[in-house]
Amino acid sequence: MTAKIIKTSDIVRITNAFAGTSFKNYKELSAKIQESRSMLHAAWIDSLDESGGSDKPGGPSYWVYDHPEYNYEAIHCYEKSKAAVRESIQYFLKNVEGKHTKTLFDGDASKISVLDLYNGNGLTTVQFNLNNINAESFNTCDHQVEYMQAAAQDLLGHKLVNHKELPKKKYDVVATLEVFEHYSEPLKHLEQLISLMKPGGYLIESSGFNGSSENIGHFDSYWLWDWKMSFMKARQLTSKVMNHYFDKVHVGFNCCPRIWRLKETFPAEMTPSMAIGKCWEAHPKHYGFGSSVYALKDGVVYRGDVDEILDSVNDDLIKNGKPSIFENPFMFSCCTGPWDIFEVVK
Repeated sequence: MTAKIIKTSDIVRITNAFAGTSFKNYKELSAKIQESRSMLHAAWIDSLDESGGSDKPGGPSYWVYDHPEYNYEAIHCYEKSKAAVRESIQYFLKNVEGKHTKTLFDGDASKISVLDLYNGNGLTTVQFNLNNINAESFNTCDHQVEYMQAAAQDLLGHKLVNHKELPKKKYDVVATLEVFEHYSEPLKHLEQLISLMKPGGYLIESSGFNGSSENIGHFDSYWLWDWKMSFMKARQLTSKVMNHYFDKVHVGFNCCPRIWRLKETFPAEMTPSMAIGKCWEAHPKHYGFGSSVYALKDGVVYRGDVDEILDSVNDDLIKNGKPSIFENPFMFSCCTGPWDIFEVVK
């Protein structure tokens, strides 16, 4: 059985009826999507500049999602994620994991309870329901919810359940597609997900952290615990934390979707020291950014400034008659670095 998707012709029809537009085809709609995305992106960059970006946890206001034009950005996002949703649906319809799915859902996908979290304009939620999977949504943006209900009425003949506050109940499956990178503190989103899942339940997520503020709603830097870091490092550490709480059971084409199964028990809460594990390495190409690196020694986490560490390493090299690190670049471990430069992270 092949899972259904929402066709571009359906999206054109639904958008015209909802917004009072008269697009003749998806090519015309796509031109409008690009126009809206350019406007929203420029406004997003301005808001990052005004608020100092993600220099502090929380980052700028999330006003961008409340903008009526964001429905066009959400259509763009759906086109990126609909294949991942289809593959996820087929994963459950075909019971490819065998005993786990059959035990949990009795081999009947219609019995699965699904929450589509921060679902844009709801096209992914509608797609789940098109395939007889009873998905609810969580979305607080009125215009996005209205678009979802228009799409549901058109394609399903009825409206869908939407929550404006996080539900109290727990679900068999939680979907969060293209969401992690919209949180300047992604571990807070992970905490939300786990609180909504049954033990042994499933999480569907897409590749995440794809790009920086070049994308609407993304940041140049992120915060995990009290540490500021690049989106690449945030992606690496978030994935490591997820592996602590979940077992990865399916990875789709180009890592999208990823389906995880929540462990029924895990040894302890994930701590910064556990996440960092071995120390990170600094490289001279980072010189001038002044960004922090972290190291673990004797169970204590230390933080140091890249510029100061490199200056100290260079002093030692020159003192011993060796070429500077800029003349002879090499990778070195923070753990072997000058500990007087590091401060303890409490």
